Amino acid sequence: MVNNGGCIRSTTPTPRPYGSAPADWSPCTPSSTDWSSRTSRTTTKTANLEPSDKAVPQLAVFQGRLYFARNTTVGPQLFACDPAGTGSSKDCDPGDWSLVAANSTGDPLLTQFDNPANTALSLLVATSRSLFVGFDNGTQGAVVLRTSQARPAQRSEFTGMEGCSAAQHPTGCAGLEGSGLGVGATRLFDGVAFGPAGDEAACFTAGTGTGPVRLFRLRD
Repeated sequence: MVNNGGCIRSTTPTPRPYGSAPADWSPCTPSSTDWSSRTSRTTTKTANLEPSDKAVPQLAVFQGRLYFARNTTVGPQLFACDPAGTGSSKDCDPGDWSLVAANSTGDPLLTQFDNPANTALSLLVATSRSLFVGFDNGTQGAVVLRTSQARPAQRSEFTGMEGCSAAQHPTGCAGLEGSGLGVGATRLFDGVAFGPAGDEAACFTAGTGTGPVRLFRLRD
């Protein structure tokens, strides 16, 4: 379970309420400065919430590892858990998290693929073969990238339109389907991975927040 304050995980398949059984739960908030030096985004909205309003809009399991998207007050981050790092070798503990695809220019503690206009990480879904990440971008249009690397860590391990290296984003590599997904979309909404084995896809909605919402399907 995650919110703007951090992460907590169950220690049993049938956890009881924390108040009566605290041993059924264990903290898993990243202990690195990548997390603590940035402040999670919060919102005063009580309705019509979008992924960009949330500190942690989505989590995904890819190739046996847990990933989560985090939005801070200054930009997005992508974290990955390696359970073998510390503590239990089967669970995500505070010391097991690392920042994925950190910027090489601008803020090095953010995951924006060197594009400061990627202001929120709003899509994080995984199929059996690919991990998809998507960013709200009100300047060039929404950006969706993917990786098929089993343990992605660097920007170069993600790809964009026609398989270009995401290390060249934004000037030399547009997102999948082009900037704004080819329709001028600037914001990403609900997203899931869906489909039978061998024909999976990332399915999500996107738009501008004022016009019609469109449904997209990116095959794995």
